[in-house]
Amino acid sequence: MIELLAGALFYLSYLSHLSFLSYLLICGLVVIFFIDLEHQIIPDEIVIPLSVLFLGYRLLTNIQYLISNFLITGIVSFLFLYLIHLLTKGKGMGLGDVKLAFLMGLVLGFPKIVVAFYLAFLTGAFVGVILILLSRAKLKQKIAFGPFLVFGTIFSLLWGEKIVTLAEKVLL
Repeated sequence: MIELLAGALFYLSYLSHLSFLSYLLICGLVVIFFIDLEHQIIPDEIVIPLSVLFLGYRLLTNIQYLISNFLITGIVSFLFLYLIHLLTKGKGMGLGDVKLAFLMGLVLGFPKIVVAFYLAFLTGAFVGVILILLSRAKLKQKIAFGPFLVFGTIFSLLWGEKIVTLAEKVLL
């Protein structure tokens, strides 16, 4: 199943003309998805090297745009989920999710990060309600949020630009 998912995502990345780094990102995100789903942990060994890689890439390609968009988006994303972590005393959001948010911001920038977070929170809430209704989870039970962040990130990486453009047309 993992191989089929990764293959499908590689194909979609190819169709979307994404960079080579996107393939590495997708590999890491697929691993994060399944590890967090099974063990409720997002390994630093995956998130930190990917963050350093994308930070380096952004520094080499366009330093001014890095600071004005991707780096600030990464920091704000980190702080947003860290605030949730603090307010819920670690019960609503784990530190792995917080670190993943920094990577998401570095990769997606603004406004695609908004699409990713919106999809992550929307699908997370939807799946949580379904699990509760089906008696697969209890109201205060922890549910891994990393898979939803991964879904939002990949979806936004592939189609975020189109969604933002469509939203701008609708709202303006």
